[in-house]
Amino acid sequence: MANGTWLDFYEYTNKINPYSNAPWSDSIDMTQQKFVSPNGALEIVATDGIKTLLVYNADKFTELGLQPPKTWDDLIDVSQKIKDANYIPIAIGGDENGFTSGVMGWLLIIYGDQYTRDRIQYT
Repeated sequence: MANGTWLDFYEYTNKINPYSNAPWSDSIDMTQQKFVSPNGALEIVATDGIKTLLVYNADKFTELGLQPPKTWDDLIDVSQKIKDANYIPIAIGGDENGFTSGVMGWLLIIYGDQYTRDRIQYT
């Protein structure tokens, strides 16, 4: 941030990366840059990504008349319907000492904006 304004990283995507001698856009997946400001500036560059896999019980989805979710909103809706049918909508194997013990907290950190977006008032 300089002089109270954010830097627009789009201005630098075609400049040469001194570590690869190729444009920065060759080193960074520009299709994954989602942090664009309302005025179209790329103010944050995502340089790391994490893939998450959700597995579902196809028989249970059929029994409940559900389709696999394609969006975050779909996941919330499907989870509520599963919960309403007295099933646990999301479960992670292991215990507090296992590798996956922090996954639910991690999901909340990673997707916190999705979880809280209905509570935020935009002006």
